[in-house]
Formats: sequence, C-alpha cells, structure tokens
Amino acid sequence: MNDRGRVVIVGAGLAGLRAALELSRRGWRVKLLEKRGRPGGRIRRVGARGRPEEVDCGQHLMLGCYRHTLELAELVGTRRQLLPVRGATPFVSQPGRIHPFRVGRGPAPLHLLPALLGLDHLDWSTRLGMARAGLAAKLGARLWPERLDRLSASAWLRWHGQGRQSRRGLWEPLGLATLNIPLEQASARMFATVLDRSMFAGRRDITALLPEQLLDDVFVRPALEKVRRQGGEILCSQRVVRLQHNGRRLLAVETADGRRHQAEAFVLAAPWYETARLAGQVAALDSLGRQCARLGYSGIVTVDIWYDRCWLEWSFAGLLHSPLQWVFSHPRQRGLPARVSCVISGAERLLAWPSQRLVAECRAELVRHFPAAAAARVVDSLVTRVPLATIRVTPGSYGNRPGPATALENLYLAGDWTATGLPATMEGAVASGVQAARMLDSRPAGRIAHVA
Repeated sequence: MNDRGRVVIVGAGLAGLRAALELSRRGWRVKLLEKRGRPGGRIRRVGARGRPEEVDCGQHLMLGCYRHTLELAELVGTRRQLLPVRGATPFVSQPGRIHPFRVGRGPAPLHLLPALLGLDHLDWSTRLGMARAGLAAKLGARLWPERLDRLSASAWLRWHGQGRQSRRGLWEPLGLATLNIPLEQASARMFATVLDRSMFAGRRDITALLPEQLLDDVFVRPALEKVRRQGGEILCSQRVVRLQHNGRRLLAVETADGRRHQAEAFVLAAPWYETARLAGQVAALDSLGRQCARLGYSGIVTVDIWYDRCWLEWSFAGLLHSPLQWVFSHPRQRGLPARVSCVISGAERLLAWPSQRLVAECRAELVRHFPAAAAARVVDSLVTRVPLATIRVTPGSYGNRPGPATALENLYLAGDWTATGLPATMEGAVASGVQAARMLDSRPAGRIAHVA
C-alpha cells in the first residue's frame, strides 16, 4: 500500500481509535496522542487498587442498531464478545412490580406487540397510542429534522398524543437514558432519531447487547494492538496545549512536555471543551470555538456495588419513577463478589453528593424495587462521576455541532459531539471517526503538503 503520509490524531477514545484504524488501513502513518495515562476515553477502565476488580468508566448499553460499533468489533476480532440479551427486559415500578418488555419475532412493527402486552402499568389506549409516536418519529427524523430540532422532545410527544402516563411510563426514562438530559430540555430531533433507529426499526435493531468483558477489553486494547501492528504509534500522558499553524494549515501540535508533533494531516478527536480551548488559539477557528462553547454539558454517575451473593436475576433492568434509570448485573467471576452497576443519567445535581450518600441512595432504590437486595450484604462500592459526559442535546443545538472539516485545510474533527446525525453515544463516536478519516483521505493529494 502506498504511503499516504503522516497523520496525528489527538484523543484515543472511540472516535480517535476508529479514525486511526481507518487511516492506517488506507496507508497513513498514524500517531495517537492521549492526554490521560491510559487510552479509551469514557470507556477506559477504572477502579481496582484495593477493590475487587477494575470496571468500565461508566456502564454502557449497546443495541443492534449500532452498526458502526459492531463493525469496529468485527474489525478488531471481538464481535463474538458482544452477546445479545435473551428474554424480556424488565421495567420495574414500585413496589417491585415487573413489566416485561419483550421483542417478538414478527416483522416490524409487529415485533413490538409482545412489548405492548408487557407494559401493563399503562392502560390499553395509552399503549396502542404509542404507535403514533413511532410513525411520527420515522417521518420526522427523515423529512423534517431541522423542524424537529427546534422543538423539545416533551412538546413533540404531547403534539403526537402522548399523555402524561405514556411519557412517565416509558418515554421519559428511555429519553433520559439515551440522551442524558430530561425530555422537556431535549431536542425532539435527537429523540425521534433514537426511536426511529431502535425501538421502531427492526427486531435486530432493538436487541440489547452486553459485552462478555470490560469494554476496554472488547474495543480499546484490540484496537490499539491493531494500530501498532499497522505501524502506528500511541503516546499517552500527552496533553496538547498549542496548535502551530500558518493561518491556512496546521503545521504541528505541541504537548505540555514541550514536544512538537508534525504531520501532513491532523484529526482532533478530543472532547468539545478541549476543542474549544484549542480553537480559541487560531483566528480561523474562532467560529468553531464559539460553536463548541455553546454546546453545554451533562453528567453521568455510575455506582458499582459488590455484594456477597447474586440477587438480580436479569442482565439489566429499567427502573420507573426512580433517580436510577438502569441497573446491570455482571456475571460473577471465580473468587470475586457479585457486582451490580447503577446508572444515573442527567446527574448534574448529584455530582457533588458524597460517595457514601450516593451509595446509600442507590442501595435504597434497589431494595425498594427488588426486595431480594435487602438480604444481600454489601462488600464494596465505587462511585464514578463524569461531569462532562456528553453535550446537552437541547432544541436548536444541532446547528452548533460541526462536521469533520474545519477552516484549516488539513485539520479534521471527530467525536460523539460532532454532526453525525446521532446523539452523543458510543455509536456516534465510532461513526465520527470513520467520517473524519474518509473525508481526510479523500481530499485532493495536492492539498496535503509533504512534511520533511
């Protein structure tokens, strides 16, 4: 394969890793710079040091509609480690009532009939009326995305006949978990996209997938190994502090230790707030910096609790009328206690809570929804706070999400916060890496100057 030149990728999260794999495959010599001591971004491993085991930096749930993410797993040889969840997904309401959400084997939309039967906390007229939201999502996401982006998801649901019962009984917990922001504050465009691509798509698209191991083992480590085998270089603890440019092109990036990294092309796969900081140094990127600054942020808290026994019989469950959205049960490994992960999205008000209070709140919610949890003894716990987990996908915010190209002709952007048409999810991050790499590689060869 021809040597296409050197490319520096800033950020070794999913977006940067996917861009690195794609560019390596296309003949580019890749150098990855990661500001943290270990790569992975928001799916890096954390914990241990006296705790029973390491965990992912926040629990994630994948769906069959995550086509780019599944393609990445195929590319690094770990697709078989993403297992479909069998059986029903329970939605649990107080006091311990189980409402099974089961996907049928029929063609869409008939595959949702068993799910409607299971949501018996909603009356029949409400359940049947949910089909109206599905049709509106499919039409709106395709035909009028800009119009939907000016509406809140909550107002859009009311417009399409979704009353308080359906919003509180399904749509609001689903929206908060996927968008990381309450529906009254969220863009209808992003919520309609979630419904269109998952719940109201095919049976395969709505199937939940969970990894056999940590996400770091499934995606990060094998991706890094593949990049290295293809001649790439990965440097950690390399925070980029300065962009060196000539007003038209990026010449090099400088890291905090004074090192200067030159290349023919660059991919900035850093979070939006880091991008805003760096863009502020370059007059040509001034509008990009302002766009990033307007995106805002929303936090996520994950509380991992280790017990002396397994008490949660499902792989994961959704909680209704609770500050917790999802609870995950992890397979017990030999010699280790059982672990349950509690996910709290849109968690700004909880970020400042002491860890002890967060653990106590989660334990109380678990006991309230699952009586079996009361008899289990807590062995250990770990609270993971990610204050800047995602952008806030508020109405009108999509216009502030830039595409991969920038005003500097050899600088490209990747990240779940860029304009992929998706919410800020793993799938959006991986899709953005592919998008940036392909645009960079397709630019006319004469516009990429050689670096001696």
